Amino acid sequence: GIPEFKRRLEASEARLLPGFWRLTDVREAAAGESSVRSESLSIRSSLDSESAMERFASPEAIAFWRLPAAIRTTEQAGFSASRYELRFQQLLATPILFAAMTILAAAFSLRLARLGGLAGLAGAGVALGFVFFFLNEFAGALADAEVIPLIAAAWAPPLIALLSGLTLLCYTEDG
Repeated sequence: GIPEFKRRLEASEARLLPGFWRLTDVREAAAGESSVRSESLSIRSSLDSESAMERFASPEAIAFWRLPAAIRTTEQAGFSASRYELRFQQLLATPILFAAMTILAAAFSLRLARLGGLAGLAGAGVALGFVFFFLNEFAGALADAEVIPLIAAAWAPPLIALLSGLTLLCYTEDG
């Protein structure tokens, strides 16, 4: 059926604690009655901080320009914003990753056709792309598990790809 309005709660602050919500500066309005103000109110809840974080938007769903605000809001709510910070740093490092992939593509495509082995070289280029994709995802997983710092997880894979591409390009051009 249609949900029925029973009461409305407005609070200046709501904090999720184990087993309940703690509301402060509360105004409670019930159907057909005048509103009542109270300094604090507790409401039982089966929601815990872990499941509440899962209900927040995934970092990939938030626009780049809104990530800093999402990070601040999440931290102010008392939750860890590491997933949002990692996504923000990864997006900042994306131009370096694009440059690295371009340099790697140049290194793999510079070999002369008359030397042969182009199919193997193309396969190696695709395989290397997958290796860097895996490295990027693995570093993100390590940062989520708080094994490595967020900055290292976001910036190391693009920088490794860039340096590898430059090295490979130098060897290709030299020989």
